[in-house]
Amino acid sequence: MEYLSVIGQIKRKLGYSYPYCAGTVTIYCPHYKPEIISEIVKYCRKKEFSIVLNYEKKEITISGYCSEF
Repeated sequence: MEYLSVIGQIKRKLGYSYPYCAGTVTIYCPHYKPEIISEIVKYCRKKEFSIVLNYEKKEITISGYCSEF
């Protein structure tokens, strides 16, 4: 259930810029379990957000429009 709090943070940060422009949020994930990262990526794919995975920095950058809180 820890991934739900991360998804809530994603929704809030992307929702701040709606409807003016696409928002961007970067998640640093060296301390997250692989299952949590997998759920975050599944959620972003379902919502059709743009996802950039940076393995060297261990971070995920998500951008897109999110009108729901």
